[in-house]
This record gives sequence, C-alpha cells and structure tokens, in this order.
Amino acid sequence: MVPVEPELEYPSLCARVIVRSRPRAAGFSPLTARKARSMDSCEILAAAVAERAAATRYLTVRCTRHRADVEVCAAAGEIDLHTVVLLRDALREAEQRRTGRVLIDLSEVEFLAVAGVRVLVTAAQQARAAHRQLGLVVATRPVRRVLELTGALDLLVTYDCLADAVAALSAPDLPAGRLPAGDG
Repeated sequence: MVPVEPELEYPSLCARVIVRSRPRAAGFSPLTARKARSMDSCEILAAAVAERAAATRYLTVRCTRHRADVEVCAAAGEIDLHTVVLLRDALREAEQRRTGRVLIDLSEVEFLAVAGVRVLVTAAQQARAAHRQLGLVVATRPVRRVLELTGALDLLVTYDCLADAVAALSAPDLPAGRLPAGDG
C-alpha cells in the first residue's frame, strides 16, 4: 500500500471520524462508502486518495479568475456519480474564495448524470442565498438535454458560449443569459 499523507485529504481526526460514520457525505462512491465502515483511518485515507485519482482520469475541473470578480470553473470530461465530487469540491473552493460571480463552463463535458445536475442546482441555490451570481455555459446538446429533462434548466442561468457569459457576468447588472423561470 502506498503511504498517504493524511493532511492532503482529511486534515483532522474529527474529519476522519466523520468519514467513518458518514462516508457518503464525505464523497465516497456507494461501494467504497460501504467498505469504509470497516476500515481504519489510514485505509480510509488511502481509499479516498485512490478514488479521487481514479476520478481525475474522467473529469478535470480548473478554476481561473477572469477579470476582477468572475471566476470560471471549466469542467472537461464526464460528470457522473464517480466524478461529481471533483466538481462539487471545485465549486466549494470557489465559494470559500468569496467570488461574487462564478461561471461553470460545461462546454467540454461529454456526459452529465443526475448527480452532476444535483450539484449544479445546489450551487445555484447557495449562490442565490448568498447574493452571488452563478451561471453555466451549456454549449453541447447532450448536456442541455439532461438539464431540460430534469427541469434544472428552469432553475439555472445559462449561456451558449464562454465569451458571452464572461461579458454578462462582468457587467454590474443581472446576467443576460437564459434566466431561471420566475426571475425574469
């Protein structure tokens, strides 16, 4: 087994206890979550690191600052139950940086599962509650179709291309993308 630096994934003993008692809440896949209940702390950390490394083969999320107060989190690959933790963590980090406007670029996403939709809708709800703006670039038909079928498209501010989205979110007023139902 490869030695794991605990501070990389779960920095405190308290976090390790939470992982053991509520592994699904810690972002483990269902199978690993069931196994985590019988693992010791080092095994849990090793499983977390291995699971995250495997997920990065299928999804990358990079967040960069555009202009003064727009952060773009660009996802590329497949967003499913296994990889959604990478998107969720990137959005949490953007939220912690207190960026007033966050743009999620899904232009290079080939597959979007309902787990990813749930993360996107939750991020939009949290942004609204904190009086921040959150928009999505939805440039591919498969991703747009999943958002339509789940009804999430009515809850999210969407744009067709990154340039329009950055320009709209950089403006001082409300974004000019496709507004959620009831907001326009």
